[in-house]
Amino acid sequence: MTDWLQLVDMFPPSRPPLANDWAAFESSFGTALPSDYKKLVETYGYGRFNNFLTVFLPSSPHDFVELGTQRGIAGDKFEFLREYDEVGSSALPVDPGELLPAAGTDNGNTVYWRMKPSADPDAWGIAVDQARGDEWFFFDGGIVAFLVIVFVHRVRVPVFPESLTARPSTFTQVE
Repeated sequence: MTDWLQLVDMFPPSRPPLANDWAAFESSFGTALPSDYKKLVETYGYGRFNNFLTVFLPSSPHDFVELGTQRGIAGDKFEFLREYDEVGSSALPVDPGELLPAAGTDNGNTVYWRMKPSADPDAWGIAVDQARGDEWFFFDGGIVAFLVIVFVHRVRVPVFPESLTARPSTFTQVE
């Protein structure tokens, strides 16, 4: 069963799909985005997986889930590390210029796309930072495949709380 089918089987969509002008958004945003992300956003919109993880949206009245806002926050965070941290950005296991926020958690983790190869967003992998530490988790798949391993297959992501996979998986639509 494909990742997409596993996701919608576990979390049946509860509203009609949203239409987005992806060409216009990507043009103004400055980069193309993965097709699985576009389908995910159009199908589910704003919501939370296990009341823990929220996928960022191309536009939202809520700044904290808006993709552009999150890209700015990540840029500020990486700039801080470069300027003020004793070890600087050299302690990061990946070039910050390759990271684009895709989702966030209630604990403060950020789920990033690893934008390599830059010309093929559908080949981007996932990197997750530890909210209050320097550990990272890497996954060689897209955002939908990542959600499936975490919430359908219950694979433990070391930078997420152990209790996350112990409770039933849910998706809560937020208006």
